[in-house]
Amino acid sequence: MLFSTFTIEKPLLYYKGGEFIANGPWRHKRMYHKGDYEMILCINGPIYLQIGDHREVLNDHEVLLVPPFTPMVGYQDSQGSVDFYWLHFFSQHREDTFESEEEKLISEVKANKNAKRKIYLPTKFKLIDYEKATILIHQILSIHNELSFIEERDYLVSALLIQLYKSYFNKSKSDEDSSRIRLYEGMDSCQHVQHPHSC
Repeated sequence: MLFSTFTIEKPLLYYKGGEFIANGPWRHKRMYHKGDYEMILCINGPIYLQIGDHREVLNDHEVLLVPPFTPMVGYQDSQGSVDFYWLHFFSQHREDTFESEEEKLISEVKANKNAKRKIYLPTKFKLIDYEKATILIHQILSIHNELSFIEERDYLVSALLIQLYKSYFNKSKSDEDSSRIRLYEGMDSCQHVQHPHSC
């Protein structure tokens, strides 16, 4: 699984963003990211995107992170209507993109209590509580800077990625909890069977 790091000792820098709505058939135009990241939150899909040499299908409530210096293009038409939020931003640090097993990385992140200012996100994942993310995106897109020395959107983009990080790790925790619940339910049903070895 492919992950990206984001260092939040300094705020991420908002570049541009919006909501895109189209009725099919539609496909994404060819783009190249010159140093900026792009986050896409799909509200209504599917959206067919090729990131570098890798093809992705983005469905409802899935998040895609496109790293810098990467070409992106739609490789197939979306036949129905599409709706997605998009945000471009820069990091003030040199970040990494790396391959890791999901369970291994989750264990390492939870064990490393010193790396609180660095977050990890998969380049694509399902967002369970997407409403919280959309509220932050609406805030970012509605801001008009009256005070030039305060770039509120930078801090809100940082808060958005922290929210995505929390949502991703809470999902992994809820998966563990639901597995435990299924296990306990199975144990409970065994207690009511006369021949426990048949469970």
